[in-house]
Amino acid sequence: MRAREQDYRTPSAPTRFHPLWDNPGSTNSLPPLRTMPPSPLALHAPTSHPFRHSSPTVHPPSSVNESRKRRNENEAPSWLHDTPVPRKRKYYTSHDKLSIILDCIYDETRWKLGDFLWALFDPNEALESTHDEKRRRAVVSAFLQGKGGVTPARIIDLWYNHPDGRVPPSSSEFNHMYSPSPEHFTEACSVRVALTSFATQVVSKQLAKEAERAVKPQHGLHASRKKKKTEGGAARLKLEWADVGSTTVSRVDTVIKRYQPLLRSLLLAVAERPNPVGSVRKVRPAETVVTNVISMLDFSRSNRANLLPTARALLHFALSAPYDLYHYNSRIGFMPAYSTVYRTLEELARQEAAAARSYGRAIGSVGHLWFDNVQNYLLQRDPRIGRVNALRIGTAATFVEAPDIPLKALDLDDKLGPSSISAIARR
Repeated sequence: MRAREQDYRTPSAPTRFHPLWDNPGSTNSLPPLRTMPPSPLALHAPTSHPFRHSSPTVHPPSSVNESRKRRNENEAPSWLHDTPVPRKRKYYTSHDKLSIILDCIYDETRWKLGDFLWALFDPNEALESTHDEKRRRAVVSAFLQGKGGVTPARIIDLWYNHPDGRVPPSSSEFNHMYSPSPEHFTEACSVRVALTSFATQVVSKQLAKEAERAVKPQHGLHASRKKKKTEGGAARLKLEWADVGSTTVSRVDTVIKRYQPLLRSLLLAVAERPNPVGSVRKVRPAETVVTNVISMLDFSRSNRANLLPTARALLHFALSAPYDLYHYNSRIGFMPAYSTVYRTLEELARQEAAAARSYGRAIGSVGHLWFDNVQNYLLQRDPRIGRVNALRIGTAATFVEAPDIPLKALDLDDKLGPSSISAIARR
């Protein structure tokens, strides 16, 4: 009896260990008393944090006189009752977790779900505890970057397709869906109105940004009669005959694919229906239609982005299109005005004349000239110079370069020989 009382005495130096607890192999050791784990409902008690538990503290005997008191030898020391015992983790189902979170939000904090989400994601909302603030930022950052299991895209999809978010046709917000007005987004109550309005406004801003980037001079949509410097210092493209031809549409389409991909994809979705696998559309290809439409939109945004509209105008001029057709097409942004087309043709003619003269002066260049009479009957009603009907007669020449023909092929001495040349000379 005395030996056991001596075992329960407190050592001189304060310690948390006891001979009975520290030596599990001792025959005098008693099994520790385990405390029951707290129930889930006890997590919400106002005296403790709903998500954090504090371990019970070990209390050694307060004094030597207490330890010397006679105790029942069949009872364990009282301080062993408070010893922390490791317990197994309890696994909750998703329904249990949801119930616990909702009880904490609505019953304990008296918050609404919107208040909780706003406080969680608001970057200006800082918690007092540095540890809690770091933890909140880490949780929010992981979710927004798609590292938290369920991605934000799946959450937005649930919101948009949720039956409680539907807007009946009789509601005043039904006509605000896909609205480009900012107030319809900020003041929207339904989630579908908010999501559709937000998407429309974001896409509208991106389309304007892409169009502004595409019409810059250095990107290749500008065609000028003279090479000029713009405000940014970039040189505009001086239009040449090589820029107008069968490759003009594909060249413009390449620029549109690079700088206006969003607008092109949206217009392609409108211009064509889904085709069966393996079928190719031959009538009115959607890519060509969309390229011409976007070129008209860019020309409407900036009258300097006129490469493809100028090519269409030159085609109309070559086909002797009526003068009134130029007015109409210029009005709708399909091509430049008639006066602009006329001045462009004059500049292109001067370029061709200079190129022909340079070929004629070059020694060793081989080419051929075709001359033909030109007769044009000008009517008084045509918008031309003159007030009476007149017949204009002139001459037109066409020069064709033949770079693959050697200069020796045009040598008469080589073809006729010395005797033939002397015979021709005697005649």
